[in-house]
Amino acid sequence: MSGLNNVWDVIIVGSGIAGLYTALNVREGVKVLVVTKGDIRESNSYNAQGGIAAAIGEDDSPDIHFQDTIRAGDGLCNPDAVKILVYNAPSIVEDLIRLGVEFDRDENGRLDLGREGAHSRRRVLHSRGDSTGKAIMDVLIRHTLEREIPVRDQVMVVDLIVEDGICKGILVWDGREEEIYPIFSKAIILATGGIGQIYPFTTNPAVACGDGLAIAYNAGAELCDMEFVQFHPTVLKHPSAPPLLITESIRGEGGVLRNINGERFVPKYHEMGELAPRDVVSRIIMDEMERTNSDYVYLDITHLPKDFILSHFPMIYSECLKYGIDITRDYIPVAPGAHYMMGGIRTNLRGETSIKGLYACGECAGTGIHGANRMASNSLLEGLVFGKIIAQEVSNYVFNNGDIEVIRGIKALDKKIYKDEALGEFRYRMQSLMWKYCGIRREEKGLRFLIEELEKIQTEVMDVPVNNFKDVETKNMLLLAKLIAESALERKESRGAHFRIDYPYRDDIYWQKHIIKKKGRL
Repeated sequence: MSGLNNVWDVIIVGSGIAGLYTALNVREGVKVLVVTKGDIRESNSYNAQGGIAAAIGEDDSPDIHFQDTIRAGDGLCNPDAVKILVYNAPSIVEDLIRLGVEFDRDENGRLDLGREGAHSRRRVLHSRGDSTGKAIMDVLIRHTLEREIPVRDQVMVVDLIVEDGICKGILVWDGREEEIYPIFSKAIILATGGIGQIYPFTTNPAVACGDGLAIAYNAGAELCDMEFVQFHPTVLKHPSAPPLLITESIRGEGGVLRNINGERFVPKYHEMGELAPRDVVSRIIMDEMERTNSDYVYLDITHLPKDFILSHFPMIYSECLKYGIDITRDYIPVAPGAHYMMGGIRTNLRGETSIKGLYACGECAGTGIHGANRMASNSLLEGLVFGKIIAQEVSNYVFNNGDIEVIRGIKALDKKIYKDEALGEFRYRMQSLMWKYCGIRREEKGLRFLIEELEKIQTEVMDVPVNNFKDVETKNMLLLAKLIAESALERKESRGAHFRIDYPYRDDIYWQKHIIKKKGRL
């Protein structure tokens, strides 16, 4: 595949919902390539248990959906972006149904709408109960293959090719060919997902390392709102089990949180109880775990009918059962885990970044939709709504620009992949430091120490050759961890998912603004 004839109109990096839906909506006649560093099914999208929020209920409207999103975002949402999101949501649902997504319905055949944290109405659509992401992805993958859109897996993007302020391609490490080579294109769309692996306890899959953010930053693109990392309140905490997201829908359907003594505790702290915004519930859980000297609390749905649990949460039921937990009879041990990056590569309302020809979509994009705290089930929706918009934009961009100018100074290089990581120890150190000093609660002394330690690690790994994709990821994550910590130190207030022990209150006078990070800019 290497060589100077490797030229496309549009390259999409990432094969989650944002990437594939964008590919499917690009205008006919545009030559599209999708590249992904793992398998096409390995993404946050595929693992998503939550649904898609859309104001289609009789007691609901896009305006109410808008107000709920703005409220959850704690004063930092971009209202124009939120309006685009909520007003396009119903038509996105119609399009998914047309493509073949079978959303769950009630006994009367009507779409079954659930409620989740910070939503004031039932507006969340699910498919196959708690396997919505997989259900949607299966449909998008089928259409991608049927339309013969080329997807190259095991291909990691290590750099963007930018000349005269214009993005003209990508430099990739091909895991199958064991070769590094350029691919040229008129437009590049980054849809690379989140950053969860920066933390040791996360709902994100192994591929969610923030690669798109790192390569965009290194190429000169602006990042924004990096301090706002969301921690999901309820992640399975079991010594034999990997971190498993326990969907917010369980609390939406009446699930309650109990401490290790079996006592319900959240309503003592917040009037919305278990349906308070995620950042609030996560901090309440952390406080309760410390008060009871435990590393978990319980999520209880044993009061719900067994048939209801099995029909609405079949995946969680079967997964928990593997570890001896019958959720129809037993409490589920849970704790907060890193889940979602509200910030990302700064874009406008058309998905354009600060580099011409470079776009960003989905979790890796900083659209301003989520503000300081994302509301449940708005994330898949964002990737779909803005994926469609970006597909139209890049189609026009391709047709309005001439032939691609291939940069002939970039040559292909052999690069063997070795099984053993060279930087595994450094990754573990970074994750531990980030959890301790830049997790759910933060303060100046810890953040300053964290930044110093991250700089030391960066110096240690600078000249260490990378053996495989994981080593590249580690270097990317070290960069992003430092940007997150610097932003968290700079924001001297508490807002949404960013909580400073030493500045516990929201400060709209000085801090109702966005922190922008750009390489070379202090």
